[in-house]
Amino acid sequence: MRFYLFVLAFLSIFGSFTVVFVTVSSISNIYTASIVAILLSCFFIYIHYKIWNFISLLKKQNHLHTKQIKKLKRKISSFEANKEEHIDALFSHIKKPTEKIQQILSVILKSKNSKLTSKLKEALSEISQKSKTITNAVKMHTLSHAIENSRLKIPKTDINVKDTVSKIVDEHRKQAVKRGLVLSLKTDIETKTIVYANKEKLEFLIKELLENALKFTTRGMITVFVHDDKKTNKVHIDVIDSGIGIDQNHTNDIFKKYYREEQAISMGAAGAGIGLYLVKQLACNFGGEVSADCHGKGHGTTVRLTLPILM
Repeated sequence: MRFYLFVLAFLSIFGSFTVVFVTVSSISNIYTASIVAILLSCFFIYIHYKIWNFISLLKKQNHLHTKQIKKLKRKISSFEANKEEHIDALFSHIKKPTEKIQQILSVILKSKNSKLTSKLKEALSEISQKSKTITNAVKMHTLSHAIENSRLKIPKTDINVKDTVSKIVDEHRKQAVKRGLVLSLKTDIETKTIVYANKEKLEFLIKELLENALKFTTRGMITVFVHDDKKTNKVHIDVIDSGIGIDQNHTNDIFKKYYREEQAISMGAAGAGIGLYLVKQLACNFGGEVSADCHGKGHGTTVRLTLPILM
């Protein structure tokens, strides 16, 4: 860069003096020629001075911008190195006030002496529901970060899958009826279906699959089918719905983090696209897997959770 600037300066000065020399040579009067030579020289010296100042200013600004860019890069590197801590701290700040809001609203709504109108009660119930949605989203984000960074040690124990699924289906049957849906449980079990997993996380996993089916099914039925395979020594939990379905090309995408189907977005369904991602992560943690099968949009979806059975 300096070499090119030097060459440019040399050519500029050489060109300037050439112009002066040619101009003066064409003037026969020595006095006039001298005055013209001095004026032209002063003019070119002034122009070169201004150009040099401009170049110097650009160099200073470039140096300053370089320093600022390096500083920003250091900040970005620092954030990248500690982003999990920053995110966890942010989620912690969100979680506490939303839980407090839920507690206050719960006390108000359960109070027998409350003089709230029915419309106000409905509004408060909706606020409470929205705050629960925020709290659950924060919990799922925190859980996903913990799993991704191997910071979560999940204690495991022997769990009866059939009993666990039956309990969760019973808990969600009222919600299904309220939405005008039929929720049924079918089993075809030939073994004890005992799996080695974490009870709380396994319940969360099955609940997420069932609630996801409820969310995207507006009419018809949802069937939870628990069956085993002696040859592979595995138990399958199929959640079969008659909902909006998934495009065949996107059956694997639904398990990606933050992925949301276009149809789900257009119908205004709540969610951040992290629930099924967590289902897959937890299933892998328990030595299992999860998959989806769909016959196209509007024809429902079958999501299968497969877990190894204890010998």
